Amino acid sequence: MRQALVKLELLRLRKSPVALAVLLFTLLASLYAVWSGVIWREHHSAILSQHEARVDAAMEKWRQTLIAFEKDGVKPPPFFDARPGAIEKSMALGAAPLSHLAIGNTELLPTRLNVSPARDHITMVELYGFENPTVLAHGRFDLSFFLVFVLPLLLIGLSFDVIATDRTRGTLHLLLSYPVSLGKIIAARLLTRTGLLLLLAGLSTCIGIAFSGSAGLVPGALWLLVFLAYSLFWVSAIFFVVSFVKRSEVAVGSLVSLWVLVTLALPALANSAAEGLYPQPSKLAYLSDARTAKNEAWKHKDALTRQFLDDHPELSVGQGMENEYFRAMYFTNKMVLEKTAPIVAALDDSNRRRSELLDTLQFVSPAIIAQRAFFRVAGSDFDTTQRFTREGIDALSALNNELETAILSSTRISVEEYHKLPDFKFEHARSNSVLADILFPVLFLLITSVFLVIFGFAGNRK
Repeated sequence: MRQALVKLELLRLRKSPVALAVLLFTLLASLYAVWSGVIWREHHSAILSQHEARVDAAMEKWRQTLIAFEKDGVKPPPFFDARPGAIEKSMALGAAPLSHLAIGNTELLPTRLNVSPARDHITMVELYGFENPTVLAHGRFDLSFFLVFVLPLLLIGLSFDVIATDRTRGTLHLLLSYPVSLGKIIAARLLTRTGLLLLLAGLSTCIGIAFSGSAGLVPGALWLLVFLAYSLFWVSAIFFVVSFVKRSEVAVGSLVSLWVLVTLALPALANSAAEGLYPQPSKLAYLSDARTAKNEAWKHKDALTRQFLDDHPELSVGQGMENEYFRAMYFTNKMVLEKTAPIVAALDDSNRRRSELLDTLQFVSPAIIAQRAFFRVAGSDFDTTQRFTREGIDALSALNNELETAILSSTRISVEEYHKLPDFKFEHARSNSVLADILFPVLFLLITSVFLVIFGFAGNRK
């Protein structure tokens, strides 16, 4: 009997232009979302490669100048050449295997840094131009956007009248004359309709994962897990509503209202609660303090240098000419770090508390769970970009510690010492760590789906 119901439903879908249009749109829109993400990733990777190549080329020229100076031993290079204060290391937030499926915060937050003693934690961020601000405000049409926001509407549009039409036409009693319950009839029809749509969306998802090669297998499995859990929630929610509502217009109104609540209203309220409970320090005050500290340090650079050399007389004489510029820059950046440390600490604390609150508030909305999980799997979540920035600041401190003596004593380092300087490479979170972060929220979605199905069957018995 179930096979007969499925075949009948497939026949009805074949004869429905609206259903065929919805299925075709699902395939084309999901494929476009994948294609859009792949194009973005190629563009983003090219920008990162250009940035790293520029820094590497500059430092190779710096290294060759130092080698020539060491061989010559007499004639010094120009004023800025081969000075330790001019050393620069690149650091980039590279694309994770599935970053093209969920772009997330990657376009809004820094992804490339210039780690150098001549820079502070503000100026080390590579300057680059933002794209269309409207795109940044609303987000790109990537696969995560399609799955979280568009797919539920397509499921609703294809399935809201799964049984209401028979009630309206008076053919429901004919169906119930067969030895099958109303709940099973609704379930068979619903799974047939939504199954076709989810199969097309899943096909596009697998194509998107395939663009990552072997590196995307494990993250791809996690992505499919989130996709499955979120899809089951909406299928179960539709089953629950159509089991209790007899009229199609009431069913579609209820389901669209649920979509607005889950995907728009509750996420907005959660973000507003996080921002209201844990406000961030003023960014204008932060930049103002940094600018004031830099001006003060530059104004008193001579006094700072004399004070330092009084405390460290062994550094007062160095080989080669004394480079006051790099000394002044070093002291300036050091003062900026010290003066802005309270604001930076307050900003980090605010971000941490917001993230912890959203970890709890995500359970009020399946859309929040799905979107956060997709971003986490793709390596484009807010916590990843924040960790990248913190590691960049730590890298700057580490490089300053390595070069401080040479900069302040106005000496050059050797080629051997240069080769021993650390390189800074950001690593994305491992898959087991990502799984630990998303497992409980995904299980919550699955458990919620089970309860909706149970209550839906209970409603069909009435």
